Formats: sequence, structure tokens, C-alpha cells
Amino acid sequence: MRAIAAPSGVLRQDDPGLIDDLLRAQPPGAIIQASGLSHHRGQGLHELYEGNVMPTVRLASALERIGRRDVTVYVLGSAAELGRTDQPAAETDACQPHTDYGRSKWFQTLFALAKNRDGFRFNVLRLFNVVGPGMNPTQVPRCFVDAVVRGDSVLKTGALDYERDYMTVETAAGAIASLAAGGWSGGLVHLCTGRGTTARALIEEILRQTGRAVTIDERRAAAAGDYHSVGVPAVLEAALGRPLLWSPEACIRELIAHA
Repeated sequence: MRAIAAPSGVLRQDDPGLIDDLLRAQPPGAIIQASGLSHHRGQGLHELYEGNVMPTVRLASALERIGRRDVTVYVLGSAAELGRTDQPAAETDACQPHTDYGRSKWFQTLFALAKNRDGFRFNVLRLFNVVGPGMNPTQVPRCFVDAVVRGDSVLKTGALDYERDYMTVETAAGAIASLAAGGWSGGLVHLCTGRGTTARALIEEILRQTGRAVTIDERRAAAAGDYHSVGVPAVLEAALGRPLLWSPEACIRELIAHA
């Protein structure tokens, strides 16, 4: 199988012929559509919809034009599509996203899965919390690591006891590659470990590894992200034949090394 991941600059441009040319020049056995946007950086919420919905729409149009609806496509979704969850979420759970980022990813999912009724082979890999040295510096746990390593004496945080389903970028990439190499085509799967970790536990691990002490200023006012976000990994584990593993200790060690 030959897989290509087209750059977002190609998928977002206004000349659809460029996408057609790319697909004809490099006929793929599968496509991993990984372009997307998590923050519009003040440019306007329309950027989220342009970045997270339109590349997949344009890709579907290109595949239709060149007569390749049969190509297996993997697009990356997000746990933010689900919105608030109190229990580990399965693929069958309803989505009620409460942010434009979550809504834009959900619209991508709705479009992709609906196109399968037209003969396409789209699959949505719904990623939970992917972490690593290259992650956005405002996100957990990198924001905590950066603050502790630079010597901040006070760590200002939101509520710390909500659980997230974390995995490293290496783990996520390995799972995506395995699904694509195996030709998985089940429609929707949660890329998750099924293990919840609180932000409080991550801070404690950071302090343990650095040997530093900080004052934690935990803000108890309700915030948009105050909810559990843990996935049910049953579908993924059946597809891979193995679970995904998560080590807070190893992840924090790597983030500290790159801080």
C-alpha cells in the first residue's frame, strides 16, 4: 500500500486542479488527511472551519473528479467533537461540541461519514489528547512544564481534577500508521488509551522530576474545559490487536528535556 499525506497548503488553495495533479502524479493506496487548525490566533473563527472542514471537502471533490472514490482516506478528528462527557465515551455517543474548534471537527466528521453513502471510503480517527514537545505551549501539560522549568514561583491553573485521556504523538502516529497499513475501514474510531489522568497528577509528576516547589493558584470558577474527556478504546484495540499505552512519567521527562 502506498500512502500520501497532502500538505494543507495544497488542500486549502483555490485551484482545485493542483489537488487533482497531485493525486494523478502520486496515485495513492491510501490518504492520511492530517491538515487542521486548533487555534485561529485572532484571525476569526471562520479560520477553524476553513482549516478543519474544507480540506476534506476539497479532497473528496478531487477524488470524485479523477474517479478515485475507492481510495481509503483517514481524516483526523478530535475528542472536542464530543463536548462534555461524564463517562468514558464510545464512538456511538452523541456529539455536543461547545467550541468552534470542536464544531468544526464535528462538521468534518459528519461530512466524511456521509460521503461514504456516495461510494467514498472515508474514516475518521478521533484523537483524544495528543501531547509531546511540539505541542501548543498553552496546552496541558506543556504549559505547566514550561512554567516550572523557567522558575515561576506561582502556577496559575484552572480546575485540576478533571481527567483527560492522554497519549504521546509517537503513540498516536504509530496507531494511525498501523490502521492505514492494515487497510482498516470501519468509519469512526476513537484513538485513545482509555486511561484518565488529572492535571493535578501531571503537575505532581513535574515537581517530582524537577525537584522544585511552586505555589498552585487553582481557579475554581467554571471554565469551558471543565469536564472529563476519556475514550473507550474497544474498537481501536480490536482493530490494532493491542492497547495503546500511556506513561505520564516518560512524557513529562521528554517535555522537561525539550523545555
